[in-house]
Amino acid sequence: MSDSNICEQCGGSKTIWFKVEAITKADLEKRIELAENKSTTPFKICHGHPEPTIKHDGNLGDGARVCQDNDFRGPIVVIRGKYNNDIGPEDAVSLPYKQFLSLLAWGEQNRATMEQLAKEQEE
Repeated sequence: MSDSNICEQCGGSKTIWFKVEAITKADLEKRIELAENKSTTPFKICHGHPEPTIKHDGNLGDGARVCQDNDFRGPIVVIRGKYNNDIGPEDAVSLPYKQFLSLLAWGEQNRATMEQLAKEQEE
């Protein structure tokens, strides 16, 4: 990490200092006069940068993957792997976006339970 006040990512100043003080009208007029005669260069302020987020690569483990695709219904989310259903083994589950978003909401709603069950599975 650099001790420089210049952001290595955007080139802006990370910190600026200024002094706040009460002044008289005469001091104010003198300072305005000095400021008008002095050429100033604008400076860039760094507003901070969010930490880069690691994006999910689609790998769900045990050979299963999730991806986007298209079928006769239009754009879908496909979860590929080996799954058993009432009919027999399948190699993919495909959901239209609306159903996938509903599944995602269900997962978030039940996150604590799912995390506990996953922890128990690992033990």
